[in-house]
Amino acid sequence: MDVFYWSAEKIAKKIRAKDISSLDIVNSFIHRINSLNSTLNAVVTINQNGARERAVAADRAISKGELWGPLHGVPITVKDSYKTAGIKTTCNCNDYKDFIPNKNATIVDRLLNAGCIILGKTNLPVLSQDIQTDSAHFGRANNPWDTSRTTGGSTGGGAAAVSSGLSPLEIGSDLFGSVRLPAHFCGIFGFRPTQGRVSTAGLILGKRQDPRILRFLCSPGFLSRTVDDLKLCLDSVEGPDRLSPEVPPVYESPITQTDNSLQIAWIDQLPDVPTSADTKAAIKAFINDLCQAGHTTFHKLPPLDFQSATYTCGNLLGIESGALQNRLMRLLIGVVLNRKPASEPFLKGFAKGATALSMADYLQCLSVRDTFIREFDQFMQTYDAFICPVAPGPAFEHIKTIHPLLGPHIKVDDGTLPYWVWGISYSILASLTGHPVVVIPIGYGTNDLPIGIQLIGKRWQDRQLLDYASNLAKIVGPIKQPICQ
Repeated sequence: MDVFYWSAEKIAKKIRAKDISSLDIVNSFIHRINSLNSTLNAVVTINQNGARERAVAADRAISKGELWGPLHGVPITVKDSYKTAGIKTTCNCNDYKDFIPNKNATIVDRLLNAGCIILGKTNLPVLSQDIQTDSAHFGRANNPWDTSRTTGGSTGGGAAAVSSGLSPLEIGSDLFGSVRLPAHFCGIFGFRPTQGRVSTAGLILGKRQDPRILRFLCSPGFLSRTVDDLKLCLDSVEGPDRLSPEVPPVYESPITQTDNSLQIAWIDQLPDVPTSADTKAAIKAFINDLCQAGHTTFHKLPPLDFQSATYTCGNLLGIESGALQNRLMRLLIGVVLNRKPASEPFLKGFAKGATALSMADYLQCLSVRDTFIREFDQFMQTYDAFICPVAPGPAFEHIKTIHPLLGPHIKVDDGTLPYWVWGISYSILASLTGHPVVVIPIGYGTNDLPIGIQLIGKRWQDRQLLDYASNLAKIVGPIKQPICQ
């Protein structure tokens, strides 16, 4: 039964119409996982019995005319950093290797309330802290387009699962591109909502005793093969949560018609972070297609100091994560990272933050962040959306690192960039300012590897952005299936 590339929306409609049973769908995906996962290493815990039991219950409910929600009977995968009651949640970390939560993360609860079925948990780097998905505990996840290449990180297993048809929908998280980079590498859609729109309660980002951290930078995110599935997912999970009191009720302005010309600013590279020739070619071809479709485009770089934005992100991350370390460890981090070249502002900022000793440093960093939000908001008043690369190039070959913070240089055509400069330079802005982002696969580069773009919208106008993304994606056409069939 070839259901592996159906959208979550299509699966839900088929189940509601009784054209297919949820149990048949679940069994098909479990068989698919058992057939391909040894090659991809995308799913690290398979919830076979639990998924089948819930599928039987979903079918029984449909036979009685009961509907659990818009995703009734739809199987999904969940990044292994979200708490899932009764299902192992390891974060790919020894601290959690035998951890079975008794409660779900808020986002998991809401998807279950929408009718979803958890197929399994997906691979990630240790505590989500890398731009590749690899560790001694679970091993590396492999890209279904070319298994010699990375899926990206940190939602790398989830991206591989969705791309290869092991799952129609993945729930991930995004700090500095942890949903966006894997979506780009694996040729699928990714979405990071406006910062604070979706609860992060139950998302584990540190050791078990740590409090909730990184609430100014990290957001849940979704991976799928259609924009409509991203919309369904947002509808199911957004809204206030007593466990995340910072999440507000959101009342968006009415969605404007998108069949008219959009005003879109775009770049194909940053001044200090070159992109590959195939990346530039794919973006320029896409921009030309947009113009042909009647949209108005402007080759325009936001008037922001991107080096400073990168430094500020590293600084904020360093302060929040460093606050949980003892002083000796913080000083050691500072000594090691301050030996890195000055051209790596993220690591310089992280080192400065990790060794910060006062609340004044934290408040100053948040004030700088506020300035960037205001400046980018001002830029976005002129345009409906902003397009930029996701990364300097398509998926790179697997790289072994001593530690993610000390990763080697990565190639860009005939040159190289430092590990973190390559990995997060293009995703850092939206992470800092909290603007919503959709990754749209737009083409294929060297060796037929997927290339995507980031479509960034106005803060809190997530549905409008998704509507724009849906229309722009139609210009590209259906996404392809990878070689891993």
